[in-house]
Amino acid sequence: MSIFLRMKSNSEDSLFIVLQKDLTRVHLVFVLICCCLFSFTIWILIHISIINKKLERIENVESKIDSLSNSKFDQNFQELTPKRVLKGMLK
Repeated sequence: MSIFLRMKSNSEDSLFIVLQKDLTRVHLVFVLICCCLFSFTIWILIHISIINKKLERIENVESKIDSLSNSKFDQNFQELTPKRVLKGMLK
């Protein structure tokens, strides 16, 4: 807080000091509000990035599931007939 320390008997100077005090309070409130808004914005950006990472993981899992459904294992499973299953059990 910058308060001018000019002590004179003049009333204009005392009025200027009072105005300067009020302005510093207004500035402090303004800075406080700006800091709160900045921190809130940072908080939102962090959470958005966390959500994006989780969505990417879900997409990766979905693509792995799709690739597994199109794999040779799935094709071999479809080619199994009851005779093949019995042959495999009798071996």
